[in-house]
Amino acid sequence: MGHLRPFLLSEDARSQAEFYTQSLGGEIVSVMTHEQATGAQHELKDKVIHLCLVVAGGNSIFMADSFEPFTQGSGVSLNMRTKQNLKLGKHLQS
Repeated sequence: MGHLRPFLLSEDARSQAEFYTQSLGGEIVSVMTHEQATGAQHELKDKVIHLCLVVAGGNSIFMADSFEPFTQGSGVSLNMRTKQNLKLGKHLQS
């Protein structure tokens, strides 16, 4: 069976991740800022480009700060990892 991993864009990924860890249990396991990843030295340097938190049950949620304004509810992507990636494609095409 596959593992579903949501990727959430947020106005404040760190605060949202803290809320999830307090509400769901778990911990933030990694945070990378724009500065850490690219050496950026401008107004976006403290923006989170990757945050991983593991919540109860070992489920991972990935997050990042949005660089542009977005409509609430539109900042969600889903990734499914499975051992049977080749077989999965035909099910998703329906």
